[in-house]
Amino acid sequence: MGKVSIQKPETALTLAGIAAALLIAYVIARGNVWLASYRNNAALWDLSAGALVRITVINGGDELVFENSATDGWELTLPQGVPYDKAIAEALPLTLAALQAEKEIDAAPLSDFALDEPVIIRAVARTSSAGAHVHSAQTAPPQFSETEYELLLGGKNSDGSSRYFSAGGKIYTMDAAAAAALTLDSLNVRDKNVLHLNRSLRLADIAAKMSNIRVDGEARPELSDALARLNADTFIGETVFETERVIEFDYSGEARTLYLGTLSPDGVYYYAKTPDSDVVFTLLRRSLGGILRDF
Repeated sequence: MGKVSIQKPETALTLAGIAAALLIAYVIARGNVWLASYRNNAALWDLSAGALVRITVINGGDELVFENSATDGWELTLPQGVPYDKAIAEALPLTLAALQAEKEIDAAPLSDFALDEPVIIRAVARTSSAGAHVHSAQTAPPQFSETEYELLLGGKNSDGSSRYFSAGGKIYTMDAAAAAALTLDSLNVRDKNVLHLNRSLRLADIAAKMSNIRVDGEARPELSDALARLNADTFIGETVFETERVIEFDYSGEARTLYLGTLSPDGVYYYAKTPDSDVVFTLLRRSLGGILRDF
């Protein structure tokens, strides 16, 4: 007859405790993985796009300030008088409110992530709360408070799919497409076509719609192709400007005018402006092609 093994009660309890501990450790580990995933996919800030009132983007020496107008929505208020894409301005607060961190990066020198010279993005949100009751049927006016958020945007990761950024002293990555919506450099915020033409048309179509082209009053119809390709290089804000040449033409029956100033000291570009704005910009000398004869 075989032997029957009888466990002592304390042995059984010990094995059960070990099993329970292993189970708890597994659940905690899985929970931490889920929690990290949740945090990585959650919005960076508990922020409503509707609460944002001002956004500043500092990219190198270029500073852009957008403000939310109660009547006209989001507008570029600095620099003033510069054409810009209204749709991009309206999308900026939505991008910031929905911004997500892909993953947190271990501490390292900021230069490793191009965060030593970052694009700086500051957002100001305004919130209100009703005042305490003064009487049972009377409430104090709402009290407003403002909170500023700051984000430093660095370089791209090795495969270009993400971009490093810093917020609250920590370094993360975000989707490269989201980062592109935040940089707002002069290539996508400002309408670089200083003549306000429809750049969605082919250049040949634009040139064909030009007529009555004149430089200082002299007819120059052969310049239509060069004008169709004429874009601003850099906006430098309001400054002293003296007109040296006047380029005039009609585009689809509407008059267009471009004032050209002097050459820059290095001879690389001309200063220029349009009659509807005091903002001076530069035009690369080579981009003018045959428009100008030497002064």
